Amino acid sequence: CWENPALPGAVDLFAVWGTSDSDVWAAVSGGAVLRFNGTRWWKVDVFAPDASIAQLEPAVRAVAVDDAGVAWLAGEQMQLTGLSPQGVRRVGAVSNRIAAATFGGTTWFLPAGTAPSLERLVLGQAQPTTLNLSVSGADNVLALTANERGAFVAYDRVSPAGAEVFSTVSMTATSLTTPAATRVEIPRNFARRGTTDVLVCSNGDAFESSGAGWTWAGQALLGQPVRAHAIDALPDGGSRWWFAGGAGAIASTEAQLDAGLLVYGSGGETLHAGWLSPSGHYWAVGS
Repeated sequence: CWENPALPGAVDLFAVWGTSDSDVWAAVSGGAVLRFNGTRWWKVDVFAPDASIAQLEPAVRAVAVDDAGVAWLAGEQMQLTGLSPQGVRRVGAVSNRIAAATFGGTTWFLPAGTAPSLERLVLGQAQPTTLNLSVSGADNVLALTANERGAFVAYDRVSPAGAEVFSTVSMTATSLTTPAATRVEIPRNFARRGTTDVLVCSNGDAFESSGAGWTWAGQALLGQPVRAHAIDALPDGGSRWWFAGGAGAIASTEAQLDAGLLVYGSGGETLHAGWLSPSGHYWAVGS
């Protein structure tokens, strides 16, 4: 069944993460995060007023928890902000970033814009470094993931035939490759199924890759935009897929993506992000 824990006031949430179902954090636009202890939510202020950003408020859009347990917040009009039991740490310039991912002691951040680049913060490093991606024709750089094969960026562009397609770029610590794979959809969110990367597009189309290009894996028939997804490994070796949609619905399936889809909730809300807890509960947040 689904629960909707009461929030402290009317707030818009853009990211969610945690360590368990009784230790959940959610990012609020306007300079705060919320924390849930299994019973109630409360606000935690992590941004101090900064004259350098005038009247613009920071807005967290992505979170990645590194190997040291630091939750790195990235978003609009803000520095990279790390939360840990030792306190708050801020690094890098005030800028706009839309995605974050971590693997193997390196946390990656994806700046907003049409000129693809990545910021890389290695565990123990004082400041992030910027790596420019040599690609052309990108209209929107939209999704990011990281694993043992490197960091993957997905972006959409207009093809020579005028169709909207997506391409992926992978970046390791020392090299850049551009797999020759495009599909006619807008990329939205990465997840991991075993050793396979799964990229879900805005219309629910899913594509899989184990390092040698992308193949179509099916479609989640939500009938609405897909904003986030996660994949849970099951004891029998199968997988449960979770999707959060732009019209307030959450869906899951243990079968093929176009069959056996269970949809929970509907309405005018916009769900922006989701997080799968270690116990297999899917948390979705939005406006």
